[in-house]
Amino acid sequence: MTESSLQFNAKGRYHALEISEHWDLNWIRSLRALVVGAGALGNEVTKNLAMMGVKEIVIVDHDRVEVSNLTRSVFFREEDKGRAKVDVLAQRLRDLNPDVHVQPLLGKYSEVVGLGRLRHMDLIFSCLDNRTARSELNEACQKVGMAWVNGGMENLLGEVSVYLPDEGPCYECLMTADVRKAMNQARSCQKVALDAIAAGRAPTT
Repeated sequence: MTESSLQFNAKGRYHALEISEHWDLNWIRSLRALVVGAGALGNEVTKNLAMMGVKEIVIVDHDRVEVSNLTRSVFFREEDKGRAKVDVLAQRLRDLNPDVHVQPLLGKYSEVVGLGRLRHMDLIFSCLDNRTARSELNEACQKVGMAWVNGGMENLLGEVSVYLPDEGPCYECLMTADVRKAMNQARSCQKVALDAIAAGRAPTT
């Protein structure tokens, strides 16, 4: 690489990725990512995907922005109260990087994402706040043979798990009997927050 071409590339958005031996920029720019959950963790995951310049980000969530989200979700503003989280997040991500195609899907994962769409994704991230939704995503990924990344945060702690098809236990394999009993309790972010506060915790989903 000549000095003149290096100076030219240094002005580009993806210069840091271009010169790194650990990243394949062409591969990154071809990736399609599905992010299920547009809360605090979904904000962070989609932010990083957008800055890296993936080809497409599909965001799924049925919730709307609440004022209580503002202390932990970097893309939400007070004037966004009542708007669909996926619409707000998509708008901010397009502003962050116009190169990335962002598609918001308003609704629960099981209602708006079919197996056909799942098969066309390269990356699948769970940024969900309830086990029932995670279980549904796990089952779908098992059917199509797709790996997926599950993340969660609470107080100062975070957890990331990667589930690979036909390698090791799946998400449901690790559930206890008590967890299985509670799986049918679908709760909104507001209900999660109220329950956690009552128990002396501060959730960040």
